[in-house]
Amino acid sequence: NDHYFETPLLIKSERDIQIGGLNLGFGGQFIIKAIGEKLVITHFLSLEDYVGGVIQNEIGTGAPMEALKTQAVAARTHAISLLLYNRHKADGYDLCNGTHCQVYKGQYLSNVNIRKAVLDTAGEVILSEGRIADATYHSACGGKTDSSTNIWKGSPLPHLMGVTCISAADSLDLSTETDAKRWIDSQLQDPEASSWEKAALGWKRDISRSRLASNLGLNRIKKIEILKRGNSGRIVSMRFSGEHSVTLDSEYKIRQAFGGLPSSFFYITSFGATISVKGKGSGHGVGMCQVGALRLARAGWTYPLILQRYYPGTSLSRDWMPR
Repeated sequence: NDHYFETPLLIKSERDIQIGGLNLGFGGQFIIKAIGEKLVITHFLSLEDYVGGVIQNEIGTGAPMEALKTQAVAARTHAISLLLYNRHKADGYDLCNGTHCQVYKGQYLSNVNIRKAVLDTAGEVILSEGRIADATYHSACGGKTDSSTNIWKGSPLPHLMGVTCISAADSLDLSTETDAKRWIDSQLQDPEASSWEKAALGWKRDISRSRLASNLGLNRIKKIEILKRGNSGRIVSMRFSGEHSVTLDSEYKIRQAFGGLPSSFFYITSFGATISVKGKGSGHGVGMCQVGALRLARAGWTYPLILQRYYPGTSLSRDWMPR
C-alpha cells in the first residue's frame, strides 16, 4: 500500500537504525522534514544524550576519566553556544554531526566511563562574565593555543586569548620565524600518548608546486611569503606570488591550499617542483587542546583545573538556565 504523510514527521524506533549508509546505529526519536527537494532526517534527543554521543568521537573512548569530564563540559557548553548562534536554522535542524559543530555518532563506541563522565557533570557549563562561554576546542595546539582574534578575527574574548600548553615552549615567541622553526624542529616525547596524539607532535607533508598553484587559482608560483603568525605559531596570513599575487588571511584556507594540512603551524623545508613542509599541532588551535587535556589528566589534574587552564577567568555552573 502507498501511505502519504505530511512533514514534519516524528518517528520512533526502539532499536538502532542505520541512516545514509553509515555503519552506525541511531535509536530513539527522529524528525523527518522536507527542506526544498531534500528529506532531512534529524535525531531528536536531550542535551545530555547528545553530549554522550560526542565525547567518545572527540577525545577517545580510552581517555582518563578527568579528560572525559573535561570534554563533556566543553562539548555541552560549545553545543549551547552553537544553539544560541542558530547557524543551521535555514537547514532545518539545530546542530550538524560533523566538525563544523561537533562530531556526533549516536551511542556508537559509548562505554561505562563515558556515561559516568556525562552523568557526573550533568548540566554543568562554562561561564565567562556570567554568560555561556564560547568553549571551542581542537585536537592539538602544538605547544601554545592561539587567540580567537588571530584565527577568526572578531572582537577579543578574555578566555580565548591563548595560553601555554607545553611549558618548554613558554620562553619562545612562536609568532617569530626563528622561534617557530626552533620549536617545530624540537623533539617532543610523551610515552603515554596514543598514536593519534603522537601524530600531532610532529608531521611532514609534500605537495607538488603545480597542485598548490592550481589550488590558489594560479598558473605558477614564484614566491611564498609568511606575513603573520599567531601566538601558537600558526600562519594566519600568507602571500603567494605568480602571474599575480594571492594573499590568504585564514589559517583554514592556508591549510586547504596545501592539500589539507593538520594545522597551519609549519614552515617550508623545500621549495622546488615539490614543496615540503614540516609542522606541529592539529586543528585551529583555539580554546582547549585535547592532547593537552589528556596529558594533564594523566598527571592527576581534575577537570575544573584543566578547564581553567584552557579557558582562564571562566567559572563552572549548573545553575544557568532561566526558570
